[in-house]
Amino acid sequence: LTHYNLVSNALQVALFSAVAWGLHDEENVTLVHLPLYHSYGMTVCLNASALAGGQIVIQKRFDPVEWLELIQKYRVNAVATVMPVISFYVKNPDLLKKYDLSSLKFVNNGAVPIMLEVAKEFEKITGVTVTQGYGLSETSPVTNSNPKVCIKLESVGPPFPDTEEKIVDPDDPTKELPPGEIGELAIRGPQVMKGYWKRPEETAKALTPDGWLLTGDLAKMDEDGYVYIVERKKEIIKCMGFTIAPAELEAILLEHPAVFDCAVVPKPDPEKVEVPKAYVALKPEYKASPELAEELLKWVNSKVAGYKKIHEVEFVASIPRSLAGKVLRREFIEREKKKVSG
Repeated sequence: LTHYNLVSNALQVALFSAVAWGLHDEENVTLVHLPLYHSYGMTVCLNASALAGGQIVIQKRFDPVEWLELIQKYRVNAVATVMPVISFYVKNPDLLKKYDLSSLKFVNNGAVPIMLEVAKEFEKITGVTVTQGYGLSETSPVTNSNPKVCIKLESVGPPFPDTEEKIVDPDDPTKELPPGEIGELAIRGPQVMKGYWKRPEETAKALTPDGWLLTGDLAKMDEDGYVYIVERKKEIIKCMGFTIAPAELEAILLEHPAVFDCAVVPKPDPEKVEVPKAYVALKPEYKASPELAEELLKWVNSKVAGYKKIHEVEFVASIPRSLAGKVLRREFIEREKKKVSG
């Protein structure tokens, strides 16, 4: 990333916040609890706010009570956060109701897509709008966000100002796909990196000669230009020639009252190449049992196509996630590979 990339994206975020959400200069009070060494925290929370002349309230380490106290005390009107934080408050509504959050114009979710049920419940409890955007470290990081006038919560929104996007065939990036079809998201704009440091081969795979970044994310775009992220290209499960997005199955599992968190990964299969397997962390009031595992299988498999059916459920104490809230599926994938290799 160059200085030009980072400044461009800070300008894009500041402009979008002013035009799309009415956050102007000193009126903008942003609460920052994300790590500032992460591009999400650095660009969205710090650089863009400072550039716009807004006020920044920094929380050194996330604490759920202090987070609410800071919003109330400093009349914060914008928060950029991640789904685990929003999900925590939804599960603790009585805590939310103790504080005055009327100054908040919106809470923005990033890093990982938010579950619609979680977002809607947060809005119901607080009256605060939840929206979400999208970006990558390779794009400084923001490329998409929902404007206030037309929020499609299941979408990450249309591209930012001065940003071009298209959906291309994952096997042939020169072929652009029409609206509604799932393919790889490609992005071009001033925030797109120049390449990976001293990794020319990987740079050549990610950047086309005419400046398009192949994100590695499978997505679709509607007629209005809104983008819907489906799954990471590398995390797709390939079963009998079909592709399965783990996030789709995880979303269904999380709707079950016993499930606290989960991760769906590919399990090697001699006949089908790969089949979906679910690792599940239960809520404290539920106990792992063969009967519950069978119940969860039926819960998911009755709602999906035959090739998407989960073949096994394994209970674990917790699901590993990154600081940004992303499920670290790689740990479970490696576990499955070791089982096969003996």
